Amino acid sequence: MARRVSTADTGVKRTRTAPITSDRIAAYVAFRKTEGAANATINRELAALRRMFRLGKRAGKIGELPFISLLQEDNVRRGFFEPEQFRAVLRHLPDDLKPVIEVAYVTGWRVPSEVLTRQWQRRFRRRMAPSRTRRDEEPRRDATSR
Repeated sequence: MARRVSTADTGVKRTRTAPITSDRIAAYVAFRKTEGAANATINRELAALRRMFRLGKRAGKIGELPFISLLQEDNVRRGFFEPEQFRAVLRHLPDDLKPVIEVAYVTGWRVPSEVLTRQWQRRFRRRMAPSRTRRDEEPRRDATSR
């Protein structure tokens, strides 16, 4: 976050909020694009700026919020394995790693942050199911959920 704020800060550093208009933000976006920044990067910077404005508004320090439009992002994940490709890779993995990778493949979960952070318990004979929920307390749906 500090990097995003400091990068966003370069265009508005030591500027009072009143002169920061939608036009000035659009100019900042154009400037960041000429630097080669990706739309997703610029959006994170704009989100930090938007958050700063909203916090200032909530604190009564800002009268009117400028319109901050986010850019279109094309960061869809690519390169999924077809089932036969997955089985071919799985054959070459160590036995203790296979169940972890199989769970990640079937559920689409990330290995370090989602698969490995769960405490597992047996349910329904041979099935394994996670015993904790996501941060928002909604149960994560997967192949074993009913």
